[in-house]
Amino acid sequence: MRRSICGCGTELYGKRNFAYDGSYLTTEWVTIFFIPIIPIRSRRVKDTSNVTGGWHFVYGWASRGFVICSKQLPSLRQVAFTYLYVIGLFTFLVAFFVVDVLSADSAGLYRLLILALAGLWSLIPRVLRRRALRKSQRQLIANPKERPADKQDKKPEDE
Repeated sequence: MRRSICGCGTELYGKRNFAYDGSYLTTEWVTIFFIPIIPIRSRRVKDTSNVTGGWHFVYGWASRGFVICSKQLPSLRQVAFTYLYVIGLFTFLVAFFVVDVLSADSAGLYRLLILALAGLWSLIPRVLRRRALRKSQRQLIANPKERPADKQDKKPEDE
């Protein structure tokens, strides 16, 4: 699934479309220095770290366990949001180094502002992920019939 050396190879990015069983949609990317370049495929995966206690260490390498539920073409919405996020981070990075050229007298204040905005920008995926997870949990509570029978609360039968 994920294979990279120093961030060059393939990595999974994104969590979207959470399901009742804890699975979510993620996209596998070709990466260069941890920067997603080309989306390969999307997968519905379920994180097994809750079952196994978190990280696995195999031959000195740390990894997280996943169970692949399904494979599909890249999710266009997830690809677009990933590109938007990376472009935003590069914009802040360029602005951080270009600010000296534009205004040398107050560069420190501008750099501080750019760092603060970049910090807020980096929180966007986490906030959106929490919001989507809460939304899926609310839908599950509102529509319990969408769950499989083994997950529903069983009512005792009248005798």
